[in-house]
Amino acid sequence: MMNVMRTGWCSYSQKSLLLSVINSKKDYAFTAFQFCVRMQHKGMIRVSQRLDVHEGEIDMGEDNIMLCEGLTEQLKDMIAYAPWACYFLKRDKELTILYGNDAFYTLLKQTRDDVRYKYKNSLSALLSTEKFSEGYRSDSKISEFLHDAEIDNETHRFYTQLKPMEAEDVYCCMSLDVSNFVLNKTRKEDMFQLLHILLKQLRQEAFVIDVKNQIVHMVNQKKFLADFPEMLTYTAFFSEYADKALPLSEADHARLQHAYHKTMQQHVRTINEVKLTSGEWVRLQFCTYEKKEDGEAVIMGFIEDISKEKLEYVTYLKETQFYHMLLSEKQAYGHINITQDQFYGMGGIWNLYNELSEKLTYTQLYTRFIHKVVHPEDRRSYMELMDRNNLTQSYENGITRLKYEFRRIIEQNKMMWMEIEILLFKEPLQNELMALMYLTDIDERKKSSFQLRYESEFDQLTDVYNKKSAETKIMQCLRKQTEDLRAFLILDLDNFKEINDSFGHKAGDEILILFASQLKAVFHEHCIVGRFGGDEFIVFMKQIASDQEIDEALLKLYQKLQEEKLYDIKFSAGITLVKGSSDYETVFAQADKTLYQVKNSQKGVYQYYNRALSSIPDIREEIAEKTEGTGLSYENLELLEKKDFDTYLGEVGDIAYLVDPDTYDLLLGNTAFYDRVGLTKSQCRDKKCYEIMHRRKTPCPFCARANWSRDKFYLWKDMNTALEQEFLIKNKLILWKQQVVLLAIAVDISNDKSIVDSLESHATESHFLLSGIQHMQECVNFDDAMQSILETICHFFKAHHAGIWIMDEQSGLYTLKSEWIGCYSKDVWTLCEEEVAVLSAWLSAQKWNQPIKLENPQAMIGESFDMYQLMQSHHVENQHWIHLEEHGEEFGCLVINNTNANFQNVSFLESLSGFIVNEIKRHRLLQATLHANHYDLLTDVLNRNSYENNLSRYQSDAVHSLGVIVANIDSLKKINEDYGTVTGDQYIRHLANLMKMIFTQSDIYRFNGDEFLLVAINCEKAVLEHKVQMLKEKIEKNENFSVSLGFSWDSVECDVTALIHTADTVMKLNKKRHYDELHGSDDMQHRQLLRNLTKRIQKGEYVVYLQPKYHLKSHMGIGAEALIRQKHPEFGILPPSEFIPVLESNGVIRYIDLFVFEEVCQLLQKWQRDDMVVSLNFSRITLMEDDIINSMKKILDMYDFPRQCLEIEMTESTMENCSAMVYKTVQEIRQLGLRISLDDFGIRYSNLSVLNDIHFDTLKLDKSLIKTLVNEQRSRIILRNIIQMCRDLDIEMIAEGVETSRQEDILKTLDCPNGQGYLFARPIPVDTFEDHYILHRP
Repeated sequence: MMNVMRTGWCSYSQKSLLLSVINSKKDYAFTAFQFCVRMQHKGMIRVSQRLDVHEGEIDMGEDNIMLCEGLTEQLKDMIAYAPWACYFLKRDKELTILYGNDAFYTLLKQTRDDVRYKYKNSLSALLSTEKFSEGYRSDSKISEFLHDAEIDNETHRFYTQLKPMEAEDVYCCMSLDVSNFVLNKTRKEDMFQLLHILLKQLRQEAFVIDVKNQIVHMVNQKKFLADFPEMLTYTAFFSEYADKALPLSEADHARLQHAYHKTMQQHVRTINEVKLTSGEWVRLQFCTYEKKEDGEAVIMGFIEDISKEKLEYVTYLKETQFYHMLLSEKQAYGHINITQDQFYGMGGIWNLYNELSEKLTYTQLYTRFIHKVVHPEDRRSYMELMDRNNLTQSYENGITRLKYEFRRIIEQNKMMWMEIEILLFKEPLQNELMALMYLTDIDERKKSSFQLRYESEFDQLTDVYNKKSAETKIMQCLRKQTEDLRAFLILDLDNFKEINDSFGHKAGDEILILFASQLKAVFHEHCIVGRFGGDEFIVFMKQIASDQEIDEALLKLYQKLQEEKLYDIKFSAGITLVKGSSDYETVFAQADKTLYQVKNSQKGVYQYYNRALSSIPDIREEIAEKTEGTGLSYENLELLEKKDFDTYLGEVGDIAYLVDPDTYDLLLGNTAFYDRVGLTKSQCRDKKCYEIMHRRKTPCPFCARANWSRDKFYLWKDMNTALEQEFLIKNKLILWKQQVVLLAIAVDISNDKSIVDSLESHATESHFLLSGIQHMQECVNFDDAMQSILETICHFFKAHHAGIWIMDEQSGLYTLKSEWIGCYSKDVWTLCEEEVAVLSAWLSAQKWNQPIKLENPQAMIGESFDMYQLMQSHHVENQHWIHLEEHGEEFGCLVINNTNANFQNVSFLESLSGFIVNEIKRHRLLQATLHANHYDLLTDVLNRNSYENNLSRYQSDAVHSLGVIVANIDSLKKINEDYGTVTGDQYIRHLANLMKMIFTQSDIYRFNGDEFLLVAINCEKAVLEHKVQMLKEKIEKNENFSVSLGFSWDSVECDVTALIHTADTVMKLNKKRHYDELHGSDDMQHRQLLRNLTKRIQKGEYVVYLQPKYHLKSHMGIGAEALIRQKHPEFGILPPSEFIPVLESNGVIRYIDLFVFEEVCQLLQKWQRDDMVVSLNFSRITLMEDDIINSMKKILDMYDFPRQCLEIEMTESTMENCSAMVYKTVQEIRQLGLRISLDDFGIRYSNLSVLNDIHFDTLKLDKSLIKTLVNEQRSRIILRNIIQMCRDLDIEMIAEGVETSRQEDILKTLDCPNGQGYLFARPIPVDTFEDHYILHRP
C-alpha cells in the first residue's frame, strides 16, 4: 500500500495542487468541489478522511467526494452537468440504469435512446459488472474500485465509487475515465496524470507557470488557449500569445498583472472577471504552490468563458430593477425565493411584514395572515395559488405569470377587490426559482365590471333578467336532457296602455316595478324570471312535480296583486309544459299563441297550451301589417346620403370616413366604418374623429395636418390601441357637397406583411417619426435614447447638428445634455463655458409661445447680439428650437442646426417632442427611484440597502484598516413627544450634515430613526479619533441636542460586523452616562434652547434681509419685506425653513419675531422716509400670546418714525385657524398706528368674509395664482376681479412671486399696481438695500 497523498515533492502536497484545481471554479454546476459542497450541504454527500491506494482500488484523499443517504430526485438537477459520469442503478441482476447524466453516456459512447432500446437500460449488457457485484456485497458503506471495460473496441480503465441506498434499493455511482493513469510509476507522475485527467473533464482551460525556469505548460486547451504550443517560454506566453488570445484594455491588463504578482508573492488565490475587447467575458484565476525539492513557486492559471453567465446576470439585474420600479407604484409587492422558501423584501402595505421575514419562511408568513386579510370564500384558491409546489409546477409547465382576483379584508366588515400577480423566473447564478408578487387595486374596476354585467343581464327598471339574458338561460336549461317536468309562462299586463294614458308613464313604471317584484317573490326557487318587453314577462320553472304547482303560484300572484290598493293590476298568461328536451322557439311559440288566445277571449285568466286550442291570428302580425307603408324620416334621408358614400367607397372592405379638417368633426362613414367602431351613424353624430377612432378626448398628437393635400394621398401607419389593429391610413383633401373635407381610408395591415413591407420600403415622414420613436424606446439607457432620437432628427432634416438642452429643476438654468453631429457637418460644435452661459441665458428669457425658426443668423441680431456672434462663429446658417414642456412644466428644449431638407416641417418636431418629454420624465423617475433605493430620504445619507451592497467592499483584500462610528441622538423620542417630529427631523438632518462635513471620505448610513453608522476604510486611527472629537465639540457648541457616540478601529481582522458590535456597545455606555447626568430634569432642554437662542441673537447670528417691492408701471421701489436669516457658523446663511419650525415647536419663536420687529423700527428711524413701507410677518404662535401688544408698544416707544411705514403681515391660514383671538390682536395693532396686510391670499379656497371683518391696508396675492397666469385664462379672469374688488374696497394690492417678464406684462394689462418677486430682486442684506434704494434715491 502506498500513501500517495502524505508524501511527495511539494510543500503543499499534491493534494493542495489537486484541490486548487477543484476549488478554482465557483459555479457548482461546472466545478467538482462546489458541486460536492452543494450536495454535502443538502445532506447528500459526506467526506472521507481516508486516502490509500490498494491494488485494484483507489481513494483520492480527505477531500474525496462520497455519496450518502438521502439522495432524491432533486439530485438530478444538481448533477446533470457534472464533469464526470454520475448515474443510478437498480439493485437487480441486470443493474438497470435508472438515470445517467450527459457525461455518463459520453463515457459509454452511446446515446440515451440506444441504451434504452438496444440494451434495455442494462449496464451488464454494456460493461463487465463483476467489480460492481463485489462492491455491493462488501460490508463497507461505500465501495471504490478500478475496473476495465471494452468501449467501442477499446479497453478503458475506470475509477468508480458505488454507494448502496437501502431505503430505495438503488446504487449511486460516479465514474472517471483514468485509462491514461498508471499506478506505481512515480508518485509525482501519478499525481500529474490524475490531475491532467481531472482537468480535461472540467470546462476550464488551464496552464502552469514554472516561475524559476520561466516555462509555461499548457494543461487543458479548448478555446482561448487552443493556438498555444504545449510548452513555451514565459516571455513568448505574455508577449506573443496572451495579447492575441485575451485582448484586454490597459486597465484590465494592469489589474491581471497585479493579481499575478500578488499570487506569486503572497501565495493567495486571485480571481478576476474581465471583459475582452472582443466583447467576451472571462474569469481568470491564479493559485500557487511550492516545490518541495527547491521551494520554488509554481503558478497555476485557469481561464473560463463566462459570457453567457454575465449576459444572463445582466439581464436578470435589468429585469428585477425594472420590475421593482414598476412594483413600487403597486399596493404591495414582494420578492420571494421559492426554492429557499424565503422573502427577500416587501413594500407597500406588505412593508409591515419585513420585520417577520427573517423569522418566518414564505410559507409560514402567508399562511399565518391569510385568515386575517383574505375573504373566507377566496382563501382556498388563494392558498392553492401561493403554494410553493404549485408555483414550481407552474414554472416547469412553462407558466411564468399567474393572476388571481380576490377580496382583501381592510377593516372589520369592509373589503376591497384586489388582484395578485406572480411573475416567475430563474435566478441565473444559483438556478433558483424566484417570484415577484404584487397587488393591484381593482376595486373600482371590479365594481364597474359587476355594474356592467348587471346592466347587461338585468332590466334596469324592474330588476329582473332582460330579454336576452332570460332567453339565453332558458335555452341552456332546455338543452339539458332531463325527465323532470318543466313549464314556460308568458305573462302580459291587462289594459296597460290605458293605465299609461290615464295616469302617465311614471305610474306605468311603478306598476311594472311592483308586478316584477311580486313575480320574483312567487317564482323564486328554481325559476328564471325576465322582462320580455313592454308589459310582457316570461317565467321558466326548471322543475315541477305537476301543473298544480303552477296553479298555486299564479293564484298566489293574483292574491298579492289584489292586496295593492293603489292600482288594479290584472294579467293574462299563456303556459306550455315541457317534458324532456325541447327548443326555445317551439316552447315560446306555444306559450305565445296560448296567451293571445286568452287576451282575445277573456282577460285576467291563464290557459295551458295543450288544453285549449284556437285559430285566432297572431296579434303582433296584425300590428306589423298596420305599420307597413309609413314614410321616410330624416334618418332615411341620411341613409340615402350614406348609400351614396358607400357606392363611392364600397360598403364593405376598407374603412372610410370623412372629417372636417378644421374641427375634426366626423361627417360621414361607410358601412365598414360603422361596423368596425361598433356605433351607429346617429351615435357618431356631433363627435370628433379622434373620439370615435382612438377613444381620445384631444386631437391625436401624431396627426400630420401639414401633410394633407388635394394632390395626392398622404400615407402613414397607425397602431390603433383602441381598436386593437394596425392600419395603413391614406389621407387626402377632397370636395364633398361643395366643402373641402378630409377623406381617410384605413386599410387593416395587422396580418398583411406585404403591405407593411411596402410601407417600410417607401418611408414617409410619419414612418420616419415612428421608426425614430421605436428606436429611442428600445434603448436601454437615457443617453443612448437621446442619441438615437437626435440621429433620427439629423437624418430626417439632413442637419449638421442637433442637441437637447435640459433645464435644471432647481436653478432654472439650461445645460446641453446630449448632441448629435450629422454626417453632413465639417464644423466643430463644442461650446466653451462662456458660450454655454450665453445660450443658457437666452433660453431662460424665451417665452416659448411657439417653435422658434431662424432662417439665417441675421434674424438673431435684433434679439441677442451675443447669440448672433455665437451662430456666426459656429457657421450656423439656420436653426430650429422646440420647447419641451408638458402641462406648463418645463423640461428643456430641442435645437437643430443647418437643416438641408424639410425645414418647414414643424409638425414632425412637435410630434416628436412629446415622446422626448416622456423619455426625460422616465429618466428623472428612474434617477429618483435609484437614489431613493440607496439613500435616506430625510438626510440624503446612505441607507441600509447601500450598507448591504457595500459589505463585500469592506471584506475585500484592498481593506487594510476599518474604522466604525455609531451615533445616536439622545432622547429623540422625548423630543418628538414634547416638541413634535418637525424638531426631531431637524435635529436628525443637522447631525447628518455635520457628519458629512467632517467625515468627507467615509460612508455614512442612517439605519433607524436616530441611529447613524459611519464606516471609514484605510483611515488612520488618530485621524478618526480627531474627527470624532471635532463632531462632539461642534454638537456641544452649536446644537440644541446631544449625541452618544461609539468608536472602534482595527487593522488586523477588519471584521466590520464585530467592529459595529463594539462601537454599538460603547455608544450604549455613553448614552447611559448621559441619562444619569440629566437627573430627570424635564425643562432643561427648553432652558438650554432659550439660552442658546438669546446668545446667538446677541452674537449677531440672526440677521434681517430685505426683499424690495416695486410699482409695476414706474419700476420704482415702494418698500420691502423684512425676512429673517441665520448665519450658521458651519453651514453659512440658512433660510427660515431650517430653524423657524424648531423654534415654533419649542415655543421660543416670539424672540425672533420681536427681534425682527425692533430691527425694522431701527431702520425706519434711521431712514426717516414716509414713502417707504416695510412689512414683516409675525408667527401665528406669537400673535396668540397675551402680552404681544405690550411688547410691541414698548419697542415702538423707543423709536421715532412714521407709524404708517411699518406693516404687519398676517397669512390667510392664520386668520382662518384662530380668527377670534387674532381679530382682537389685529384691531389692537391698528390702534398702534401700524398697517395690516393679508398675506398669501388665494393659496387655498379664500374666505372673503375676512375682508369684511377686518380692514386690511394691503392684500398680497400668493405666487400660486401668479404662476398660472400665463397658461390659464381662468386665472386671469379671477385676478382681474380681485383687483377690481380691492380697488372698490380701497385696499392696496401687491402680487408676490413675479418671476418672468410675461407674468409682469399680464399683471400690467390687468391693472395690478405693485409686484414683488425674483424678477425684480431677491432678498438682500440691509446695507445692499440701503445702497440701492435709500442712499442714492432723491
